[in-house]
Amino acid sequence: MIQSMEGVPASLFYRNTTIAVVATTELLTKAEANRVAQLADDGMARAISPNHKQWDGDTIFCLSLGPHTSSMSRDAVVTQVGTAAALVLQNAIIRGAPVANVS
Repeated sequence: MIQSMEGVPASLFYRNTTIAVVATTELLTKAEANRVAQLADDGMARAISPNHKQWDGDTIFCLSLGPHTSSMSRDAVVTQVGTAAALVLQNAIIRGAPVANVS
């Protein structure tokens, strides 16, 4: 969903940084957590346009809270967790942005 920038004051257009945290009970390595955060970024890109402008600091962190381990391959686990994170993040931004307190 791409929203129009109409009604957004020009002074705010350059000051909107989005920071997100993805947390999972799956036990992930540092590299796997990094990949989950990269996959979750797809949700941010679907909800915010333009995303990752040169002057903002859009960032996603992934926390692996363990100790759950799956019998699936590690690639499948990372893909499933990252894909779910993207969908949840997209929906959270779409629901949260209209009620955000902008100052």
